[in-house]
Amino acid sequence: MSYNEGWKNSNMYKSSDFSSADMSKVKFAKSIMEKIDNWWNKKSDMLIFCGSVGVGKTYLAHALCKYWAENVKFPHNQYLFLLEKEIYDHLQPPYNPGFSPGYELQKLKDIPFIAIDDFGTAKKSEFRDETMFDVINGRHISRFPTLITTNLFLNQIKTNYDPRLYSRLTDIRNTVIELVDEDLRQTVRE
Repeated sequence: MSYNEGWKNSNMYKSSDFSSADMSKVKFAKSIMEKIDNWWNKKSDMLIFCGSVGVGKTYLAHALCKYWAENVKFPHNQYLFLLEKEIYDHLQPPYNPGFSPGYELQKLKDIPFIAIDDFGTAKKSEFRDETMFDVINGRHISRFPTLITTNLFLNQIKTNYDPRLYSRLTDIRNTVIELVDEDLRQTVRE
């Protein structure tokens, strides 16, 4: 199965804002970086960055993915970095001839590594809830490494999503890191 086929326009390097993302520029507490290392070393389950807007979750996710892609190598170099919204946009009509939403959804569940950025920002709908549950549940069952960033905190996810989804996201095997800081976009850059 070619995972990137059909998802060609979605990868970590498409955004020029993050093509230069570099782990050497990441400045988080040592305890946070140790949690990330521990998660990566087990090569399974989910790493979820929850937190305030602008604390660097997406930058960190891009830097981590770029580092892993260049140094660790994903099986068959197969991984995806997607905005949550891109998942829904891709799976909804209009379809090209021969397009199968079920097949495309299965690729999201089976790819060796996926990063989902901005979880919780898409407009609430039955389609969104069912699709995200299907993706998260499939990855939870397979225990494939999955990185998620969200501006929601766990209590907000619990309030706004199906309890089954919340349960899978907060499974004790997952690593959840809540980041609270000032919005870096509102500070002076050196």
